[in-house]
Amino acid sequence: MATMQERLRQHKRRRRLRIMGRLVAIVLVGYALHYGWVYIHQPGLAIGSITIHGSNLLSEKEAIELGGSTPPFNFFNVSRSRLLDALRHDIRFQNPRVDYHWPANYEVYVEVYDGYNADGTVSRVSFADANQDGDVNSKDIDYIKKIIAYQERYSKAVSEGKLDSFNETFRIYYNNCDNKTCKVDLPIKSLISMYFSNSEVVRLLGAVDRVVATDSTTINKPTLLPEFQNILNLGDRKAVNSEAVLKTNADAYFTGSASTYSAYLEETVGDHMDVIRLSAWEDNNVMVGTLTLGYMLGCTEKAYEYIDWCHKYMDMISERVSKLSGKVTAIVPKGRGNSLEGNGKGSGQYEITELAGALNPAGELKASSEYPNFTSEWALTKNIQFIVLSGYCGFEKSGSDQIKAAVDDVMSAAYETYKGTPAAKNGQIYFIANEIFTGPSNIVSLAYCAEWFYPDLFEDLDGTAVFQEYIDKFCPALKDYDLKAHLNQFVVGPSTA
Repeated sequence: MATMQERLRQHKRRRRLRIMGRLVAIVLVGYALHYGWVYIHQPGLAIGSITIHGSNLLSEKEAIELGGSTPPFNFFNVSRSRLLDALRHDIRFQNPRVDYHWPANYEVYVEVYDGYNADGTVSRVSFADANQDGDVNSKDIDYIKKIIAYQERYSKAVSEGKLDSFNETFRIYYNNCDNKTCKVDLPIKSLISMYFSNSEVVRLLGAVDRVVATDSTTINKPTLLPEFQNILNLGDRKAVNSEAVLKTNADAYFTGSASTYSAYLEETVGDHMDVIRLSAWEDNNVMVGTLTLGYMLGCTEKAYEYIDWCHKYMDMISERVSKLSGKVTAIVPKGRGNSLEGNGKGSGQYEITELAGALNPAGELKASSEYPNFTSEWALTKNIQFIVLSGYCGFEKSGSDQIKAAVDDVMSAAYETYKGTPAAKNGQIYFIANEIFTGPSNIVSLAYCAEWFYPDLFEDLDGTAVFQEYIDKFCPALKDYDLKAHLNQFVVGPSTA
């Protein structure tokens, strides 16, 4: 029989062996992990797949390289964030998206900017020729330096309240919302603002004091735009009287696409004032229009404040929906009649649903404008899970009868029109007023759509809070507006009941 001392020695030996075994196991596991890491990241190893949608201007090889790797595609080597950032800065594309699909697949979605053709040729203006003299040379560099220096002096005069005495002139060139190269002469001391969304943009830039005339849609919104109510009304923004425009002696006329708004103005008033056509709702390019106008008005600080605020929510939503393995299907009918007139590509509402992570089959329809016609039969074939009505209510509606006609009755009609769809069966037909569905407040509708489409994914997102934040930051005249008391004029959905 072993003595106590011998048993203790045996116990210590077994303990040392166990420790040694564990150390060896740790080393082996570490080596295996290191080897596995090196193996899956090795050049030439193909893992997963990458698929490009929307354009043949972007190849798989280029996408892989933009993601920081070399072909073939290796899921562990291609950085999704790096690829997305590169595409966002690629002048060929707009609204890029990189979605992850289990187990190791990237789906890349891009839209080609107007002016870039399928064969890769460019009809869009090249602003490498910054001074538009027909040559790209050192004079363009000098011109850009002059723009930057001028913009600093111009913005300083605006911020210090000295615009009236700032008489230094400068001409810049820009691409308008109709993809045309245009000029504008600075400074702009007086401005005509046509359409209420355009007037909202002018307000958030802090330039209402320069507006000398506006249109009937702006004047007809005294609650939303009280600052404009004593300004000259030029009437119909789609058929404005050129003589009345000229009598204002304004420096510039701010409007939207010539396909909608008074296409003749460049000929009738263009020799006397600059016609500025920028997006205040078209194609959901509001941020581009706002930033461009901000430069023209010397209000870049306020423009960037707005852009940064928008990106705070856009980036959060984009990041989360990009990781979805499956997406809901949604459409946006106009909220009137039988709700069969729809909002398609270019309407602004269509783009909001896509940014919120939905698949919108309205994009498949061919139409002569942004507003294709739906049919009940078509809707039944598309597994439509959400219907968000783009309604005609908002700030100027009041009283239960008006709200019933503009919201409740329209929603009831939509349930009848789209009966048989999953959206109608599951009670997922909602309402958003046009005033926050397009225009500079469209981030509000984006927040609502995201939280409705994916409630578990956006538990921390509150569309009403975003709405209030927009009012507080960019609508100084509405500081006393009681949003919660009037919320049913703007939106009806699960988070607002």
